Amino acid sequence: MPFGVRSRRLRTVCALLAAALPWAVRRPILVHVLGHSIHPTARVGFSLVDVGHLELGPGAEIGHLNVVRGLDRVTLGRSAVLAHLNWVNAVRRDRGFLQGVDRSPELVLGPCARIMVLHLLDCTARIELRERATVAGYQSLLMTHSFDPATHSQTAQPIVVGERTVLAARVTVLPGAEVAAHSLVAAGAVVVRPLPGSHHLYGGVPARVLGTLAPDTGFLVAEEEIAR
Repeated sequence: MPFGVRSRRLRTVCALLAAALPWAVRRPILVHVLGHSIHPTARVGFSLVDVGHLELGPGAEIGHLNVVRGLDRVTLGRSAVLAHLNWVNAVRRDRGFLQGVDRSPELVLGPCARIMVLHLLDCTARIELRERATVAGYQSLLMTHSFDPATHSQTAQPIVVGERTVLAARVTVLPGAEVAAHSLVAAGAVVVRPLPGSHHLYGGVPARVLGTLAPDTGFLVAEEEIAR
């Protein structure tokens, strides 16, 4: 947190106040009190954003009734969206939990990437959605930390969702998974390992290749935004 209030408790109080106030008041608190970087065309709705640093690019948007807490950094690129009613959480670095684990509690959304409604993201390690990647539908879980029974210890590994890849409803993505670019993960799938092949339809438990996608499939080439 390079700027703004340093006290953890005071930052949380300020974030709570900002969440309930009109945008004309909320924005100065986020920028001048908490030290976040918010482009003039970006916007934060009635949401709790209690993180080390927030960076919103041109046209980026955090909607209403999201809870975003515990992360070192949240970055939304140009026109990226965190829509509504999402829970984005992380174990802070200053907690004793996960001591000695190399991790970055971050959420990074590339240009035009989207997380829609009622999703749960554990950003104890970094979660990255690359350009135009989308967590669609409802109730997906992206989980970056887990218990390793072999070593009787907690571990944390990052998750990456590739460019223009779409996760449908109720997809579970487990620590260390990476979904290749230009792919579709079907509803209810559980991604337990990297899925490296692009232009594929993945599904099942655990997720596996179910088919291929033509390079000219609509969502892979569309430039216009889909209305939320």
